[in-house]
Amino acid sequence: WKEYPLIMVHHRLRFYQNSERFDCPSLRKLASEPEIEVHPQTAQGLGIKEGDWMWLESYQMKGERVKGRARLVPEMHPNVVSISQGWWYPEITSPDHGIYEYNVNTIISDGPPFEEFNGHHQMRGILCKGGKV
Repeated sequence: WKEYPLIMVHHRLRFYQNSERFDCPSLRKLASEPEIEVHPQTAQGLGIKEGDWMWLESYQMKGERVKGRARLVPEMHPNVVSISQGWWYPEITSPDHGIYEYNVNTIISDGPPFEEFNGHHQMRGILCKGGKV
């Protein structure tokens, strides 16, 4: 908790399914960047304002960070942040299309602990920390 004081969950933007349709121009007009939902009080403590680029790092993948635009959500619990999933940019010409910079999956381990009910790796409730880019 001292080093990673936030709990990370992720959400899906309704325009996209998993990592699909990020190459669709009409959808990109509706949601063009990854977002990180954060309580205004938490954002203030991190020196972040609405629309600022911010980063998240999980305890599972120390040293690896992804970024998104801060969206201040008063309804969020102050200890929880939610990042939109699946981001990549087809216009980035590198082979990874920016996933290591924007895609939350790159800071989530696919190893244990596994979910008891389905054996899947942990994807929600992951301790993390964040800051302003």
